[in-house]
Amino acid sequence: MRLNRLLFLFLLAAVVVPQLAAADDSDLESAVNQQFKNKVLVLLHPLGDDSLRFDVDGKPAGTGTPGPWTVYGGVLIKKIHVHSDKLQLEGQRMFFRFGSDRPIPFEFNLVKNRREPPCKPLVDIEIKLDQPLDSVDRAQTILSRVFAFSKQDFLNSVPEIWREYIGRNLNFDPAKPGELLFQPANLPDQNSKASSTLADRDENGAEIFTVGKDVKRPKPTYTPEPNYSVAGRYEKYQGVVVVSVVLDKNGYITKIAVVRPLGLGFEEQAAIAMKTWRLDPATRNGEPVAVAMNVEVAFNLY
Repeated sequence: MRLNRLLFLFLLAAVVVPQLAAADDSDLESAVNQQFKNKVLVLLHPLGDDSLRFDVDGKPAGTGTPGPWTVYGGVLIKKIHVHSDKLQLEGQRMFFRFGSDRPIPFEFNLVKNRREPPCKPLVDIEIKLDQPLDSVDRAQTILSRVFAFSKQDFLNSVPEIWREYIGRNLNFDPAKPGELLFQPANLPDQNSKASSTLADRDENGAEIFTVGKDVKRPKPTYTPEPNYSVAGRYEKYQGVVVVSVVLDKNGYITKIAVVRPLGLGFEEQAAIAMKTWRLDPATRNGEPVAVAMNVEVAFNLY
């Protein structure tokens, strides 16, 4: 009789313990969703595929197509599923355009009769775990390896052309993980040296001047127009990107920094084209010199 009673208690425990564990997992999933559901997070590795896989350290596990953070970075979290071996996120793609000098996220949706969308509206994100989650804090740590939860992580993830602009204008609230806070700084005058990161001397130690007085403006010899952003064309968006550049004594653009962005990937398209530009250098007293100047790049649909 005693043996049968012990066997009964063992079988009862085998049934109750998994049920309690399942309840704990459900509570944890609810807590994680309460913190991150309906929040727009920005991927540290902006990828255009509709199914993204990351390892526990936040490294992409597949061969996704990288692209601009203003197109492929933003994800509106719809639902997070907590499994013993992975986190699975259902998300909505969010694009960023800039208006009134601040980024405006908006949901990307397919438009009837428009061809060649830049990506699919919904994205599935899977993050592998090395052990089951035991707390919301642990979930936040894992998510912070995939999404930008700090200003420095965000700065490290974006191309160099963005770093001065983001450094001056964007912040994160530690109490609200992943939430972008935009605090616009005063924009430089269009005719002034635009970016403080563009040094007073170039890589060869030559002084960098600004156009005016005794410094004559460089003359363009080869300045092809940039390709239109795929996302911008799909959204029928147009406008002007303003960048600051350093032009060396040989007429080559050596540094590019965003001053007034447009979003939707236009900045990257402008930089790609400008790296191929050739100009007769600026001169001072008849001698070629390096100069820093602002350049407007217009994107118009015809």
